[in-house]
Amino acid sequence: MLKRAFAFGSSGALTAGLLTGVLASPALAAPCGTGPYSGGDGSPDDPYQISTSADLDSLRTATGDWACAFVLTGNITTSSTWKTGIGTAVTNFTGSFNGGGYEVSGLTVFDENETDNMGFFGFTDSATINNIGFTGTVTGDGDVGGLIGRAEDTTVSNSWTNVTVNGGYDDGDDIGGLVGQAVSSTFSNVWARGSVTGHGSGSANFVGGLLGDAGVSTITDSWAEGDVVANGNLVGGLIGELDDGGGVSGSYASGSVTVTTASTQDHGGLIGKVVEEDEVTTVTTSYASGAVNGIEDVGGLIGENEGRVSRSYAIGPVTATEFVGGLVGLNDNNSAGTIEDSYATGTVTGDDRVGGLVGENEGVIRRSYSIGLVDGDANSGGLVGADDGGAVAVSYWDTETSGLEAGESDGGTGKTTEEMKDITTFQAGSWSIVSGWSSGAVWGICPAVNSGYPFLSVFYASNPCVNSNEARFQFTFWLPDGRECTSISPVIVTRGDLFTLPGADALCQTMDGSLVDGWVIPLPEGFVGVGTPEMPFYPGQKVRVSDSQQFTVVPFEPVLSLVLDSNVGVDQMCGPTDATFVDESHQLEYSWVPRVDVSMARLPVQAACQPSGYALTGWNTAADGSGTMFEPGAGLPSGWATDKTNRYRLFAIWSPA
Repeated sequence: MLKRAFAFGSSGALTAGLLTGVLASPALAAPCGTGPYSGGDGSPDDPYQISTSADLDSLRTATGDWACAFVLTGNITTSSTWKTGIGTAVTNFTGSFNGGGYEVSGLTVFDENETDNMGFFGFTDSATINNIGFTGTVTGDGDVGGLIGRAEDTTVSNSWTNVTVNGGYDDGDDIGGLVGQAVSSTFSNVWARGSVTGHGSGSANFVGGLLGDAGVSTITDSWAEGDVVANGNLVGGLIGELDDGGGVSGSYASGSVTVTTASTQDHGGLIGKVVEEDEVTTVTTSYASGAVNGIEDVGGLIGENEGRVSRSYAIGPVTATEFVGGLVGLNDNNSAGTIEDSYATGTVTGDDRVGGLVGENEGVIRRSYSIGLVDGDANSGGLVGADDGGAVAVSYWDTETSGLEAGESDGGTGKTTEEMKDITTFQAGSWSIVSGWSSGAVWGICPAVNSGYPFLSVFYASNPCVNSNEARFQFTFWLPDGRECTSISPVIVTRGDLFTLPGADALCQTMDGSLVDGWVIPLPEGFVGVGTPEMPFYPGQKVRVSDSQQFTVVPFEPVLSLVLDSNVGVDQMCGPTDATFVDESHQLEYSWVPRVDVSMARLPVQAACQPSGYALTGWNTAADGSGTMFEPGAGLPSGWATDKTNRYRLFAIWSPA
């Protein structure tokens, strides 16, 4: 039964003139693959619906469907064990998978034959994966990841894993909490929480909490929180190796990194090694907080750096044998490794080439500092342990907290603790720094933040230089029509805390039975990223508090709202028909279809008004007929029952009678 639940649209949205000459419907998207699943035909307009564990198991083996579109319609808990993921080296997954903000849990991906390309997805190429979570266990040899074993030319967004990942059993490489190996791929707002272990009888290289190996790939607003343990080279809390031309921004790692095998190198709290050869490779506005225990070329942020590091920091303790730094173990001159506007605070312990900021510098260091205790046997320095043709400009270390006096560094200037907390020290070096905080300055300084040492302004959305009472903010939650969701709003939050956004069943409903599908926030026009309608925060997502914020619900409503536009100009004669719910001009008809009845609903065979001398050819998603076409009386697409869109507008297409 249809009922009026919500109405919208007006005659002012009508097209400027009568559409003529559309004599036939544009071809509908051809069904993809063979299915069957719980619904859909695999086309982008009507993706296959994955609703059960059986659907997942079918998808894993249906190689002919791996170029199709899929949507997850709800959380799935399964006890299945897969010997391969979705997509293999022989047949890649090249389609799309929209998780809808839901999670697959309980799945085990394991093969006793120590297979490569292991993950929920085994091997993807030119695929799009978003809004999916995965909790389970993944075990393999090389190219092993919680979500994807190997990703080429793949886009992944708003997705997460809480997976125990084990790889390298037969000396395989590329093991990550989310992706084992990524090539020319893009990741935004993705994260991993499970532990990652690279085993191997000899070594397991390229191991990271999020990505094992990131080749020419970009990672933004992403993080890893699990511990990483390996016995090889190129190991990082977030990424094992960031390759030539890649970039990391707005990201962090908080888990520990541990490598105990002798004669290994490139171990870092965030990234094992940053490579720059032919293309610029960047790491910016990122940090690492976990302890790092490695062997050679070991840093709190990066083990070995050939790229451009800026506005980043590390606070965890670092322990290794040689080339050991609080921020970077070896700042390499291969492509003039550069460190700018960055700092380290952790204790640094090693045997040779041990520095509070950098173990050995062959590149460039500018406007950076360190304060951690430095404990080394040879070539130890408050800021730089050893210099080999590098350059250091207006950079400092704390002579009291480091245990190394002025002059005991192969680069930089030693300052007392009092001087390191005095803005004039840095103003004298022409730093972009203000007393307090300013979004227009690189650095801020005040007693209340970072123990009084300079802090990076980019990590704060508002002035953090306030007392603890003033550091409390308010999160407010709204309906799209501007009403506040008073059952859950407002919420008082504290700067720096991780806050869990209200979940799918939160009392912020646009109608009875509606669910929370996501949350959007006010953002500048043209902004692309998390918090936009295209990429909302998912229900239950954790966010870091930095200021007060307004969240507007993205609802998933149990009733679809349809506007059926007669699609004639205001200057055209159009005789009213017997349509029921219409606007004043009698050119827009409104209809409401419960999602449970989508399979029974039919489009009308007439519009709200009828232009003389024309026949209704069909209904189109675009006013000019270039969109998806439906015949009069046709059924609604089955995908509309679960698609996140709540409101559709269809336009009448006419042809001369």
